[in-house]
Amino acid sequence: MARESATYIHGHHESVLRSHSWRTAENSAAYLLPHLKADHRILDIGCGPGTITADLAERVPNGHVTGADRAETIVDQSRNLTAERCLTNVDFTVADVHALEFEDDTFDIVHAHQVLQHVGDPVQALEEMRRVTKPGGIVAARDSDYAAFTWFPGSRGLTDWLDLYERVARAGGGEPDAGRRLKSWALKAGFSEASVEATSSTWTFANEEDRRWWGDLWKDRSLHSDFAKQAVAGGHAVQEELQAISDAWKAWGEAEESWLMIPHGEILCRASIQLGQTAAGLVVSRVAGSGPSHSTFKHQRRSGGEPLGREFSAPRPVLLELQASATEERRGAPARHARPQGTWPLSWENTATFTR
Repeated sequence: MARESATYIHGHHESVLRSHSWRTAENSAAYLLPHLKADHRILDIGCGPGTITADLAERVPNGHVTGADRAETIVDQSRNLTAERCLTNVDFTVADVHALEFEDDTFDIVHAHQVLQHVGDPVQALEEMRRVTKPGGIVAARDSDYAAFTWFPGSRGLTDWLDLYERVARAGGGEPDAGRRLKSWALKAGFSEASVEATSSTWTFANEEDRRWWGDLWKDRSLHSDFAKQAVAGGHAVQEELQAISDAWKAWGEAEESWLMIPHGEILCRASIQLGQTAAGLVVSRVAGSGPSHSTFKHQRRSGGEPLGREFSAPRPVLLELQASATEERRGAPARHARPQGTWPLSWENTATFTR
């Protein structure tokens, strides 16, 4: 399986972490929060300094959150943050989203914030996120869309910054206009359109505190972050041009009339049953019927005979076909069980019936 080929162009300069540490579940993952349950197991891809990860852990007190990032030094910072917040239901690991070292069907939710814009193959990344998500679980992603950034007043320096940023990002193997592409990538990763909820939200910086904070961030990042180093090393800009961009951000942050809107695309993707995939003791054997009216599943009892209690969902009514063993047939196992659209637990009982 291919591994990461793109360069993370921001790096981890203090000015970058100043921005990332500002992020919370409320301002960066609000679209996901209504779907959390207290006992969920969550994987937070590209966790950075861990502020969103820690917030998610607080919302699943009976569950567990694993934060994953490619940079080991950042993972260490995340561990320190969650220790300071006395969180015991969270751990961290170094990982590549293109080749996650987790078993299939491990997590209820796999979340990535501002990640897919930086990876070499976002479709493969979503496929991996889907693989480790339990059937019926959620793959969630949110990414900004740089070409849609809007600011006032007009600024030649900020226009130059945006043009430079997009060139440096693409030279590094990423896609800065990821927000508008999330749904397309999800479909290419195998999610059906019915299983993908695509939305958008924004960050806005307008009051004095917010605009000065954001302007100062990019004043420094334009000169000192890995973005600046790669801009020069790649022949995209010279130091004088970076200085002019830095000055433009400083001037924008100081002007009372300044306003900035950063749009984000968001996707919530339901991981559904796939052909050959096991879920709740069922293995999909084939799709039956005409058109997309129903699906057919073959039952496999788990070794040891333990009950089946996991959940899965379907975007349309599903027809379950039980192919019982001879012993189970003697118990009078019914052959078919129809279930309406939605999410429901399946369990195996002595009578071989599926219960809602």
